[in-house]
Amino acid sequence: MKGRIILVVSILLGLLFLMSGGTKMGEIRGPGMHTADFESWGYPLWFMYVVGAWEVIGAVLLFLPSMRFYGALLLSIDMLGAVITVIRSGQPPKAIFPAVLLILTVWVASELRPPGARPGGAAGNSA
Repeated sequence: MKGRIILVVSILLGLLFLMSGGTKMGEIRGPGMHTADFESWGYPLWFMYVVGAWEVIGAVLLFLPSMRFYGALLLSIDMLGAVITVIRSGQPPKAIFPAVLLILTVWVASELRPPGARPGGAAGNSA
């Protein structure tokens, strides 16, 4: 049952980040809502495209069972940056949604971490 929940959450996160990253990368044709946000946060426009590509890559990895952990890890880093950015910009209420996504991506990553990365796992026994 837990495995199915992780699968469903991973797929939903993958779809959400595929859309989010795709819209950031799609603003090549002209400014949109993401452009205004990145400018208001003081980031250069090229960084929006990097974040968009990062999100698309993370989303694709979430769809691949053997790479799901790495996708969740990439997206956790992305959401940590998003939470910090909106809080630093003086918009704490805007941090709620990225914080929820951060919690979900960290949970997926923690549930799927490779055995050697677990406390007491193969990497921890080399004393």
